[in-house]
Amino acid sequence: EEDIRNSGEINIADIVADIPALVSSLTAENSSTGANSLNLRGLGGSRTLTLVNGRRHVAGFRGSQAVDVGSIPRALVKSVEVTTGGASAVYGADAVTGVVNFILKDDFEGLEFSTSYGEALDEGDMEETTFELLWGGNFADGRGNVVVGIEINDREGLIESDRAHLNEGWQWRTETEDTG
Repeated sequence: EEDIRNSGEINIADIVADIPALVSSLTAENSSTGANSLNLRGLGGSRTLTLVNGRRHVAGFRGSQAVDVGSIPRALVKSVEVTTGGASAVYGADAVTGVVNFILKDDFEGLEFSTSYGEALDEGDMEETTFELLWGGNFADGRGNVVVGIEINDREGLIESDRAHLNEGWQWRTETEDTG
């Protein structure tokens, strides 16, 4: 929970994509659509079973079983469990590559508020603003709990012409010799 909070990332997919088995995941940083799909072992998001508190989560992409993990509120995530070996024996064929289980805070009481702002250091653009509000409380002598969370993320885009070195047509190439 503390690692998630201190990561500086606004999206839970960007945080878990740092796990070596999830490096090829589709996150808002490397997607033109803002989609967030976990991809264990690089075999595709549809082959990764995504759970929330041990229960299957609803698919988030048309024609696919992949889950858009951007729909899981970062402020409520307590921990993330990744299982890559033998998961299909427990969860079935949906867990071909493994399972990612998001454990959420339960019995949350109180009020949490956080906000952050960032921008590209040298250029002063690519502004990113986050606002999170979490409120919860128990009722019925602790037998029930209600939590309301609001999360707003605004990330300014960047196009090629925003950078002078790209606008001037600089290119990087790697060439190999043909030893034919």
